[in-house]
Amino acid sequence: MNRGRRSNKRGQLPLTFRRHGGPRDGAGRPKSKDPGVPHEMRPELSSREPLLLTLKVVDGLVSLRVRRVLRSILGGLVAAKERLGVRLVQFSVQKDHVHFVAEAQSRQALSRAMKGLAVRLARAINRVLARKGAVFAERYHQRVLSTPRQVRNAI
Repeated sequence: MNRGRRSNKRGQLPLTFRRHGGPRDGAGRPKSKDPGVPHEMRPELSSREPLLLTLKVVDGLVSLRVRRVLRSILGGLVAAKERLGVRLVQFSVQKDHVHFVAEAQSRQALSRAMKGLAVRLARAINRVLARKGAVFAERYHQRVLSTPRQVRNAI
């Protein structure tokens, strides 16, 4: 005798669970249609070759050349100059991106320096514009300047 149990003549009813995560449409972090800089391992660096680095700004942000924003960027660069572990040789602030010519001892040192610099600049820009959220659109772009002509053209 089945005490306390009910038998179902039609069979067992299916259990449905709410799903969190996993492979489904719209799952995961939002991805842009144009990923920009690919997420590949960056090459090893030589401390003898300078690099051209670019940080792009998200769409919809005011120009970086607006006086108060430019002042905050310059202040962030001056404060970061001694703390990066990477030598910033030149920089250029454009409307929607910033260029740097830099020298780094290793790939890891450059990675740490660019993360720190991006955070420092983003905080300064957000503070001046009284906003929150991402400032830089993607990872930094790097190009090794292996000839004097490339360095001259970059500067």
